[in-house]
Amino acid sequence: MFCYKEFSVFGLLFFLIFSNNSIGQSHVVFNQTCSNAYLFASRMQTEQAKTMLAEAQKTDSQNQAYLFVSNYADLVKLLVNTNKSEFENFKTQCSEKISVFENIATESPIKDAIIAELYFHRSMARIVFNEKIRAAFDLRKAKLLSNLNRKKYPNFDYNLKLSGLLNLITGSIPDDLKWAASLASLSGSIEKGIQEINRYHRSVQNDTLFNCFYPEATCLKIAVIQTFDPIAKAENRVKAILFDPEIEKEISVNKLLTFVCADFMMKNGMNDHAIEILLSMNFDESFLNFSYIDYLTGIALQNKMDNRAVTYFFKYVLNTSNENYVKATYQRIAWHYLLNNTSVKYQEHIQNVLKFGLQNSESDNAAIEEANSGIKPNLILLKARLLFDGGYYDKSLEVLKQYKTEPIVSEKNIEYLYRLARIYDEKGDETTALKYYNTVIAQASNKAWFYAANSCLMAGFMHEIKKENKIALKYYNACLKLNPNKYKTSIHQKAKAGKNRIEKGSAA
Repeated sequence: MFCYKEFSVFGLLFFLIFSNNSIGQSHVVFNQTCSNAYLFASRMQTEQAKTMLAEAQKTDSQNQAYLFVSNYADLVKLLVNTNKSEFENFKTQCSEKISVFENIATESPIKDAIIAELYFHRSMARIVFNEKIRAAFDLRKAKLLSNLNRKKYPNFDYNLKLSGLLNLITGSIPDDLKWAASLASLSGSIEKGIQEINRYHRSVQNDTLFNCFYPEATCLKIAVIQTFDPIAKAENRVKAILFDPEIEKEISVNKLLTFVCADFMMKNGMNDHAIEILLSMNFDESFLNFSYIDYLTGIALQNKMDNRAVTYFFKYVLNTSNENYVKATYQRIAWHYLLNNTSVKYQEHIQNVLKFGLQNSESDNAAIEEANSGIKPNLILLKARLLFDGGYYDKSLEVLKQYKTEPIVSEKNIEYLYRLARIYDEKGDETTALKYYNTVIAQASNKAWFYAANSCLMAGFMHEIKKENKIALKYYNACLKLNPNKYKTSIHQKAKAGKNRIEKGSAA
């Protein structure tokens, strides 16, 4: 089923490639109608996009560009609604469209690019609905066609979009899916994917007709930096993108862009700005109901200790069209009552974690673990964590001063040391941060808790940014040897990416 990480990195970020062909037969002409319709669909106004395309098809039924943009709009709706019957219908229609394009005799970069993207669309739908093996083979077909098209037409820059996405996806496949990737002969390079997405983002920014792709290209670039490129993140390269006048204007009419920008701000010390954007939204009924924005708004407010958060959490669990993050949301509702000294309500809603929702994300897994443990979070550590997550580092540090350490190596003590390390890291005090990271690593590497693994990862980032690659590599390797009980996939994914950056850089 749908989860935020799949969504935010590659679920909605599909871009189309079109050009002119002869007009008297089936052809692909990316015109202003296509551009406008694509932009509407990417904003989650899929009905407006479909209406616009239907009108255009009345005068030029042979333009397959309209058919392709329509498929994209259907995909957006499917990924937002995650409706099983819509999925079955989408697969059938997508397969029919693949046949349409495969039967076009004319060879061009457009034709192969479209076929590749249709396979990619179908694979993304299958991933969301847990058809992993078939999704892997669709990804393989998309990658083969994309690679062939790049070789045949190396100057066709719009190939960079799909090639970049496929490199990122296949280069970061988690360990539990390696068997499927091996079965389908899938492999990729995260570093190459980053380069291609950066080039694609530049190519569409100032293109008059293809500028309709710029908002989504921006979403993708921000997600790539957040997930795969800590150096660009440390150098604050996203700031210029976030405050680009064109992007600031687009946020008010683009749900996906609002979500991605706010999410990045929340995770990078700009929580107040994220709250401002999220609370000022005014999307009408022409937009799909993208309830994840309510979940995100609740988190942003809770990180600031704003009690309005619980309203958005309840809104999410009551109105979401699927059951992803429902468990994580009930955990946050329980935290709200714990923070407000209402233990009975905490117990009620932490038990709801076990009753409702699907277990499809690391956040849901963490919620289940807390519910099953029967142990309330330490209030001081919880407050410090939330304030840190919101970028309120000084306030988080003040809260931690109230914590009294225990004379044993306990999970609470290790979390306390870890929180100190993370705060000093974000405040730029590298010496103090490394002292605490190394203490956590020394005391907790033989434990199942995630703190030691993530301390290795963060210390590795620190040394890599300072060009101390040998030391960074030791930390990344140490991280990959650990087996944390939480967040293993994302921690190991980032450690592998760091290791690859260093090893490939050394080889060069």
